[in-house]
Amino acid sequence: IHNYDMMAALRTLAVLCLLISSVLAYESNIPCTTGGCSQQTFPRNLTDTYKGSWHFANITTKPSSPSSSFFGNNLLKPTGLDIEHSSGHVLFSLENKEPVADQVDLIHGYLVIRDGIYSSEASLRYFLCGLYYWQTGALYLSAKPTDDSVEFNDDQENVDPWFKSATTIFRQVGLGNYTLEEGFQKVEESMDPPVVKEKAVDAEYIMRVNNNVKLDKEPLPDHCSFRIYLRLNPVEHGERHATSDIDSADKVRPTPKKGDDDTPLHHLEGYFDSYQCAIQRMEVKANTLKLSVYYSKWINYIIMVSATSFVQIIELMRQIEYSGTMIGAAKVSLLTIGAQAVMDSYLCLVHLTVGIVFESMFNAFATAAFFQFITFSVFEMRYLLVIVKSRRPSAFAEGWPTLRRDFSLFYLRFYTFLIGGFVLVYYLNHLFYLFLLALFSFWVPQIINNATMCVRRPLLFRYVVSISITRLAIPLYFYACPHNFVPSKPNYPIAFLLVVWMAIQVLVLYLQDKWGPQFFVPRRFLPPRYDYYRRIPANVSPDQRNCVICMNDAHDGDHMITPCDHVFHQQCLSQWIEMKMECPTCRRELPMPT
Repeated sequence: IHNYDMMAALRTLAVLCLLISSVLAYESNIPCTTGGCSQQTFPRNLTDTYKGSWHFANITTKPSSPSSSFFGNNLLKPTGLDIEHSSGHVLFSLENKEPVADQVDLIHGYLVIRDGIYSSEASLRYFLCGLYYWQTGALYLSAKPTDDSVEFNDDQENVDPWFKSATTIFRQVGLGNYTLEEGFQKVEESMDPPVVKEKAVDAEYIMRVNNNVKLDKEPLPDHCSFRIYLRLNPVEHGERHATSDIDSADKVRPTPKKGDDDTPLHHLEGYFDSYQCAIQRMEVKANTLKLSVYYSKWINYIIMVSATSFVQIIELMRQIEYSGTMIGAAKVSLLTIGAQAVMDSYLCLVHLTVGIVFESMFNAFATAAFFQFITFSVFEMRYLLVIVKSRRPSAFAEGWPTLRRDFSLFYLRFYTFLIGGFVLVYYLNHLFYLFLLALFSFWVPQIINNATMCVRRPLLFRYVVSISITRLAIPLYFYACPHNFVPSKPNYPIAFLLVVWMAIQVLVLYLQDKWGPQFFVPRRFLPPRYDYYRRIPANVSPDQRNCVICMNDAHDGDHMITPCDHVFHQQCLSQWIEMKMECPTCRRELPMPT
């Protein structure tokens, strides 16, 4: 009986434990809606990059014209906040430093405020320093304006005097020696120039300026410092959230911020204000940056560049085969192929540099750089040497020293032009669009060459069309695609101009093949052309009418005569010229046949 009672008690206890665990498991799935629930949990580590939007909460009017400032008055438009839009994008880069007190971390960071949704010269940049109360999710930051020439680094506290002073002050705030308001005031007073609240503008001042009332205060400052008040959304009960580890030096080590579904785990929401610039409330919302979106855009771009490079290589090989003879290569403009080689070398260097800067994408950008390197260093340079050789057939007869001198001079000119382009773009970057238009004028030398030498079909029209389309792919991606990986505003006029200019060049080449290479040149301006089919001069004896190519006599109507009065059969000399542009009898250089 005793053993039976013990077994029954154990079974009863097991049932009770099962019921209790079931109830607890059920309650754990119920969201927290009452004050009696467990305390909300906030992310412990903020080290990451955030992207979001901002807008003015206290502005309801719009600018009078698209070119005018949003504030509508030059006196209310300081250079430090020279913006045209009432909203835009914002980027945060935050980093947890050491804890300064219980549940309080020191925060350093960098801030970019865009004038609108695109990055431009009007974007504002700030250094950030403040505190994060991770138990409540409150984030308080002070923003000091900076410029593009100053870069943020992990050791900014030892580089920037303001950072050092602000860090010391916020440590005292975290320890409770200063209130938050006192801390903000001391940090702003440590700026250069210092921000003094008594000299700041207020709402009454703005109204008086808008009503054209005489000012009794100093004009608005050139730069705007901000106070930033943000709060993180709590992590939902039962949701997996990012945490952080504290090592022996009490430094926060960042952990991955992305879940398996690649959704942002951190959400910031709050506002900016500025005594200096009379900004009462500038509302901000931001999420952890989705790098997967940028990775996808980068990969799509690399696929596009690699595909266009592959098409260019295929079409270039066909063109080389088409103009494989001496006369065929001599018809091709050296500048046309050289400009394309320079363009590919520029793209190769640019993609390789981007891959070095963004290490995580090095393999992808290095692949694009490799394709372009192969295009210009193997195929285009080889084609250029063939053209140089066809233009100077006598160099081979003069020996290797002459040929080596010609090739050395060619390489010198090519790389001088290549390096000179870099120097010009660097020092005259305000003329970048002009350089771009000149670089995409690579068919113009071929048009001039056709008219000057009076030659038709030097290039496969398929080659002309395919190269034109593939060359336009990259500029159209950046200037006409609003969702590319570069956050710059599309420039549709430039994209349209490049397309129209390229189409005009292709059309002229087509008309030269159809109507003649000199169809657009008035007849009186045409240069004289040598006639290979002129009558045989009377001073040429019958013995001199023997064709040295086939060793048979050439008769009137089936002959070609060179400028040196040597007579050949039409078919014999035509085939000879395809191989060598020199007289078979005296080795004199021959003009291009029309």
